[in-house]
Amino acid sequence: MFENLHKMIDFQALATRIVAYLPNLFTAIVLLAVFWAVNKITQRMLAAALRRLEIVKQARGLILRALRYAIYVFAFLTVADQLKINVTSLIAGVGVMGLALSFAAQDTVGNIISGVVIIIDGPFAEGD
Repeated sequence: MFENLHKMIDFQALATRIVAYLPNLFTAIVLLAVFWAVNKITQRMLAAALRRLEIVKQARGLILRALRYAIYVFAFLTVADQLKINVTSLIAGVGVMGLALSFAAQDTVGNIISGVVIIIDGPFAEGD
């Protein structure tokens, strides 16, 4: 059984491909570490700036979370591209899906944006 498997698979070519892929894998790991550090640094810097500007706690959390997700998405796309994964069709599909959702949930998206603006402007305080 293993002899048939050995005949079907060219282990020399497989080993060559794995060795050739190792630099991409190493670079992807380094990129993940860089994006992790960028996320930590930007989160701290933006949190300090938002505290100095006296932005309410809820708005700070919302802004910091949005920044974190944006960095995660950019990191995922960059690492996937480094690993030779075709992300072009994924981005196109997400764009079409976003367009369809924006038309379907126009009122809901408007309400979410209005809520974010109310949180950031802060016309109301806790207990009102």
